[in-house]
Amino acid sequence: MQTKLLINGQLIAGEGPGLAVLNPSLGTALVEIAEASPAQVDAAVQAAEAAFPA
Repeated sequence: MQTKLLINGQLIAGEGPGLAVLNPSLGTALVEIAEASPAQVDAAVQAAEAAFPA
Protein backbone atom coordinates (compact mmCIF):
# COMPACT_ATOMS: atom_id res chain seq x y z
CA MET A 1 0.00 0.00 0.00
CA GLN A 2 1.37 3.39 -0.99
CA THR A 3 1.81 5.59 2.09
CA LYS A 4 3.62 8.58 0.62
CA LEU A 5 2.40 11.76 -1.08
CA LEU A 6 3.10 12.44 -4.75
CA ILE A 7 4.20 16.06 -4.97
CA ASN A 8 5.83 17.40 -8.12
CA GLY A 9 6.68 13.91 -9.34
CA GLN A 10 8.33 12.82 -6.09
CA LEU A 11 7.06 10.46 -3.40
CA ILE A 12 7.36 12.25 -0.07
CA ALA A 13 6.35 11.19 3.44
CA GLY A 14 3.66 13.37 4.99
CA GLU A 15 4.74 15.69 7.78
CA GLY A 16 1.33 16.08 9.44
CA PRO A 17 -0.48 13.95 11.99
CA GLY A 18 -1.06 10.29 11.20
CA LEU A 19 -4.40 8.82 10.21
CA ALA A 20 -5.22 5.14 10.55
CA VAL A 21 -6.53 3.30 7.48
CA LEU A 22 -9.01 0.76 8.81
CA ASN A 23 -9.98 -2.68 7.58
CA PRO A 24 -13.75 -2.22 7.18
CA SER A 25 -14.59 -5.85 7.92
CA LEU A 26 -12.64 -6.05 11.17
CA GLY A 27 -12.28 -2.42 12.23
CA THR A 28 -8.58 -2.90 12.83
CA ALA A 29 -5.88 -0.54 11.61
CA LEU A 30 -4.03 -1.69 8.49
CA VAL A 31 -1.53 1.16 8.36
CA GLU A 32 -1.09 4.72 9.61
CA ILE A 33 -0.45 7.39 6.99
CA ALA A 34 0.78 10.87 7.80
CA GLU A 35 -1.25 13.77 6.43
CA ALA A 36 0.31 16.53 4.37
CA SER A 37 1.56 19.54 6.27
CA PRO A 38 0.34 22.99 5.20
CA ALA A 39 3.70 23.55 3.47
CA GLN A 40 3.30 20.28 1.56
CA VAL A 41 -0.21 21.27 0.47
CA ASP A 42 1.16 24.59 -0.80
CA ALA A 43 3.94 22.76 -2.68
CA ALA A 44 1.40 20.41 -4.28
CA VAL A 45 -0.82 23.32 -5.36
CA GLN A 46 2.16 25.17 -6.84
CA ALA A 47 3.26 22.05 -8.73
CA ALA A 48 -0.26 21.52 -10.08
CA GLU A 49 -0.54 25.15 -11.18
CA ALA A 50 2.84 24.93 -12.94
CA ALA A 51 1.84 21.70 -14.71
CA PHE A 52 -1.63 22.88 -15.76
CA PRO A 53 -0.60 24.74 -18.95
CA ALA A 54 1.19 21.63 -20.20
